[in-house]
Amino acid sequence: MLVWWCAITPAAATVIIFDNFPGTGGITGGGGFQLGDEINVPQSAPRFVTELDFGFTNGNTGSPTANVQAFLYANDGAGGSPGTLLWESAVVDAVIINSNHTVVAFSVPSILVPTTFTATASITDQVGNFGYAAATGANIGTFVSAWIGSPGAWIAIPPAFEIETRVLAMPVSEPSTPVLALLALVVCISINRKRTLI
Repeated sequence: MLVWWCAITPAAATVIIFDNFPGTGGITGGGGFQLGDEINVPQSAPRFVTELDFGFTNGNTGSPTANVQAFLYANDGAGGSPGTLLWESAVVDAVIINSNHTVVAFSVPSILVPTTFTATASITDQVGNFGYAAATGANIGTFVSAWIGSPGAWIAIPPAFEIETRVLAMPVSEPSTPVLALLALVVCISINRKRTLI
């Protein structure tokens, strides 16, 4: 019984580290390029990203469809542009916007991001008026700049092209945490053995 109690450790809490929802509505077209937000979060913020959400819209016209994909970059490219690709999602096929606004949530496998990074999305194979939902500043985290393009060919564009983005993350483990966990396990096993021998 004691071994089970010792093995249970609280799970790290997932928190929102960037959020500029809700946006202003409107629509910013598709076209196959990547469009996204450069984001800054405090050094102390959780930075193992576990989920990336984007808002898409149809501009109040019909029920269009498109394929969408998400990406995370470090801003270590030329002039502070997106550089190193940290993660890319699989393509989500045939997303349908049934109302004016749809949020697509991408599950991210705990990717460590720097304090400044860029989250982008791409829209391909669109049918109808399918675009990015516009945003106007963050209520969590800091919006730095909007970027458009593709790896090696990025252009910084006006803040008016900020898109609805939400980033969820878990804390970066303290260096001592694994050592303490191992020590606790050794103590638990030792106590359990002593009880077994008595």
